[in-house]
Amino acid sequence: MHWVNDYIGLPWVAYARGPFEFDCWGLVLDVLSKQFRIDLPQYLTVKTDDPQGMTEAMLSGLQQNLAAPVKQPAHGAIACCYIVVNGKELLRHVGIYLDIDGGGILHSYEKHACAFDHPKKLNRLFHRIEYLCPRTL
Repeated sequence: MHWVNDYIGLPWVAYARGPFEFDCWGLVLDVLSKQFRIDLPQYLTVKTDDPQGMTEAMLSGLQQNLAAPVKQPAHGAIACCYIVVNGKELLRHVGIYLDIDGGGILHSYEKHACAFDHPKKLNRLFHRIEYLCPRTL
């Protein structure tokens, strides 16, 4: 049994950081910490329904050299899912890319449970997916 199965089906709850419920950033933080030994900022002030705030928080993390964009998804990369609002591309959702079962994204999407989905499914829901490899702190 793979550790991913411990997350599948856990409910999405706004601002939840686990261990039995998560929002998307909470799930990313938990998986990176427990499975990859990487700790990233909590961003507790960012609202789950605030794409502008989510985008600014992620850009701040990139400026602090906490993660680096990669062209191809890599095991443990943060999958950043963007939407377009008033002509501006904004971050709306995050998950973790895992190179298991042909590759997929473990994520906790608003009003749904944690799931492991093929990137093609998320490509249908979002304008673009960018992958960021977190750096060890």
